[in-house]
Amino acid sequence: MNKRSRRKFLIGGSASLCLATLNSCNGANQEDLERRGSAELMHFSTVPPGVSLHPVERLVMVRDSNGIGAFSLLCTHQTCLLTQENSGGGFFCPCHGSQFDKIGRVIAGPAAKDLPWYELSLLPNGVLQINFAKHVSSNWRLQIG
Repeated sequence: MNKRSRRKFLIGGSASLCLATLNSCNGANQEDLERRGSAELMHFSTVPPGVSLHPVERLVMVRDSNGIGAFSLLCTHQTCLLTQENSGGGFFCPCHGSQFDKIGRVIAGPAAKDLPWYELSLLPNGVLQINFAKHVSSNWRLQIG
């Protein structure tokens, strides 16, 4: 192997390893989020109707006629960042294959727990605040007057 092809191989391998590491080690697990307590998210008016992914916040936001809800985008197996499936609106874990339905219930393991939903509140300036330590049911919504 000459120096040029070896360099390309090492750079390509390093990039692949970095991407795999970023996907599997998302920097926060459920306990980290709960210790963090609460955080400000976004103005409520920026949450689109339906289901939207917010990978930076590691959340799925749901806006329907009942209000706004939020649940985790981290797999309950080993905290890998989930992706949305094109068919059916569920979620898939690229690390170990767990599958969740559109409201975060486990439909295929190895994950054994549903995705946690979190309590939201509205600050006076219209920004949503999430309480990672307070879990709510999947039908809970913050009603926006």
